[in-house]
Amino acid sequence: MLQARAKPSEARAHSKLSQEQWEEFYHCTKVEANNLNGCAWLHVQADVRTEIRARVNSYLRNKGIPTVGDDVIGWRMKIALRDTKHTARGSKQSEGEPPSANLKDATARPLLPAAPVDDSRGAGAGAEDGNQRSAV
Repeated sequence: MLQARAKPSEARAHSKLSQEQWEEFYHCTKVEANNLNGCAWLHVQADVRTEIRARVNSYLRNKGIPTVGDDVIGWRMKIALRDTKHTARGSKQSEGEPPSANLKDATARPLLPAAPVDDSRGAGAGAEDGNQRSAV
């Protein structure tokens, strides 16, 4: 079983794909992730995940590449979907939107008014009564 925090090199070794075969697999899962519009793999319905696994393995078979296990596909799709979210955010920002435009529940809030200053004690007041600390 492939660990969730496996490095890409570990995942490729676990899949037993060559570098070229891995690149095809990588591309296929990237396309599938783009079609899901940035949701998390965990939130994809089970039947849809099953369809995606079948499409990925069908794509690999058609290319003459050995199929990969569900653990490898799940590992890769989690990363591909995360990358898709980041790419979408980056492209929005590059279109001139400020970074805060991507925050979900961001609302403009007025600034709090400044606290009134009591000038009645005069400059330097408070030093005599020990309330003012000296900078050290």
